[in-house]
Amino acid sequence: MEGTRTTLKLEDRQVTMTRTGTHPAQMLFAEHKRHVGLYQTDVGSLAVSTHTSQLINDIGENGGKLSIDYTVEIDSNLAGTHCFEMAVTPAGKMK
Repeated sequence: MEGTRTTLKLEDRQVTMTRTGTHPAQMLFAEHKRHVGLYQTDVGSLAVSTHTSQLINDIGENGGKLSIDYTVEIDSNLAGTHCFEMAVTPAGKMK
């Protein structure tokens, strides 16, 4: 998504994904919680909700992994089931 920057904020029991730029959006992931937000498009805004079934965050000073299983609804209609996984390795320790 050219022109868009995505930032993840990792907290104890939730993750916030914020997109800025050409396609701004914010999604909140907290296990067994539903979050409703807006997704901006060129033709207007859509109501987008996420429901997180599982969130595992073991990222610390020495890196770790983040895993989020969630569904997305657009205007109350199921749009998809997703699994996001990310591994973090401290600088200088990559293989």
